Amino acid sequence: MANIVAYTGVRPLMGCMAALALSLVYHQVRAGTNLSVFFSSELAAGKVSSAVQGFFLPRQALQMLLEGTGLTIQSVA
Repeated sequence: MANIVAYTGVRPLMGCMAALALSLVYHQVRAGTNLSVFFSSELAAGKVSSAVQGFFLPRQALQMLLEGTGLTIQSVA
């Protein structure tokens, strides 16, 4: 299973995020949180995130966005 590497953030993600290409998730997550997301464009190619609606901590929101993609999160400090 491939990994997306993420630095943990502290500001909760608010509102909703529509399902979108994983290559665009970085911009949406960064705009809504203090979370920095790094991944290989090859890992994201052709994959679409799940939609997220509600209030979540950044890691929770990212996990929900990645559901069904085959990708996982790896946190680094």
